[in-house]
Amino acid sequence: MLPLISDRILTPTRKSEPHLVNMWRRSNDKVCAGVCFTGVNKTEFSPDAKYFQLGSNLGFVEGKLSVEGWEEASYRGELSPEKSVDDLIEALTNLNDCALWLVGDGPQRPELERQARDLGVPVKFLGYQSGEALHAVYTVADLFVCPSLTETFGQTVNEALASQVRVALPNVPVFAEAYGDALPRDAFWEPRSRPAMIAAIKKQLHRHSRNDPYGTPNLASLKTWDEAVHALIDEYMEAFEDRQHTFTLLAALYFPLWCVITTSIAVSFFVFSQLRSLCGGSVRLFFKKSAEDVLIKVQSFQRLPSFDVQHQTEKSSKSPEKQT
Repeated sequence: MLPLISDRILTPTRKSEPHLVNMWRRSNDKVCAGVCFTGVNKTEFSPDAKYFQLGSNLGFVEGKLSVEGWEEASYRGELSPEKSVDDLIEALTNLNDCALWLVGDGPQRPELERQARDLGVPVKFLGYQSGEALHAVYTVADLFVCPSLTETFGQTVNEALASQVRVALPNVPVFAEAYGDALPRDAFWEPRSRPAMIAAIKKQLHRHSRNDPYGTPNLASLKTWDEAVHALIDEYMEAFEDRQHTFTLLAALYFPLWCVITTSIAVSFFVFSQLRSLCGGSVRLFFKKSAEDVLIKVQSFQRLPSFDVQHQTEKSSKSPEKQT
């Protein structure tokens, strides 16, 4: 429906949703698709943030909380199953002298906290951070790791690179396209391979410990917001030149239906987001906890003696009294 009523599709990278992008292939076999680049503020996300008051305090305090001489890897993002943070925590068991800082919050946080305790690995949950605190967290870490395989661009990676922090990523098409020029090839690992993940992390941490310039982020490959906006304007100009000059009858019939479906989906997402907020951030965990509470109450009720058993117990306790 959308290809009939629009002239061009923009995605975060060229490798994002290839099957969807192919729907904009015209009769002349030309694919009317472009890239909506994401920029980064290189002034705010800068290695200089470590010298701010908050950055200095964070580096000192966090250093005292871990074993002296340990290296810190960080992750920033939502703590939810699709982000694969549990794989990163599991990998810590094979990363000696390495601590992990998790920046962000989400429905999976209680499970991840339990996992870290059970494995006995050094993981610190810093929670949601913003502003100067966020800028400082990036700079005091030795390595930034994003284990997610479902990103469409990965803005957190962009921010880490602008902060001049080494990065390790899974070698998925989106990351390879977006950051292939900014990172060495061995900073990417084979997706779903924990040994490959551990090897990439160790490689980058080893370079950091030796102050090896190889593998440091290439800032020139990152776009500022001004550059991203100008690129977007160029995409709009190209869309105007390639626009469909005829509004087909089929498109005219589809357009009202598209409006109804889009509005319905938007309302559904809004209702679900409100429901999720009422359930404490996760509907699944809310119902799981409710079911566990009900099960505990049922089990407690089953342990209580029945009325007949209780009556017999009272009767037998009174019988000796009558005999005496």
